[in-house]
Amino acid sequence: MTRILVLFLLLAVLPAAALAQEEELETMPWKAYDTGDLTAMLDALDRPYLEFLVVNTMKAGVYGLAAGSKDTQSPHAKDEFYVVLEGKAQFQCGDAVTPVRPGTLLYVRAGEPHKFLDIEEDLKVLVIFSEQDPASD
Repeated sequence: MTRILVLFLLLAVLPAAALAQEEELETMPWKAYDTGDLTAMLDALDRPYLEFLVVNTMKAGVYGLAAGSKDTQSPHAKDEFYVVLEGKAQFQCGDAVTPVRPGTLLYVRAGEPHKFLDIEEDLKVLVIFSEQDPASD
């Protein structure tokens, strides 16, 4: 019952909060976020991605994958930056594979095939997308 109430509140509040955020960011030059709050919202929504920031130069969200799950993401049209918040896994970009854990930072150029694999512990990752067209670099 509590989970249903939390989901209802999040689904009712998040769209309004996103609109308020857009208006707030037009008049305010900064905003603070708590990664613990963001990952808790992601868990409550029971979906892999929660976008929490959209401005004209970037988008940001939290991405979560359960231990043992498969990452099915496709290459993205924009450059991307990951900050691993929780968990332990491997990250593959092209043929290269590297271990990731809390504190790992990853940059992925637009269009590059990439994914998390061998997810040993539930993974939570801060994701920041550039909104700049890679062709205009």
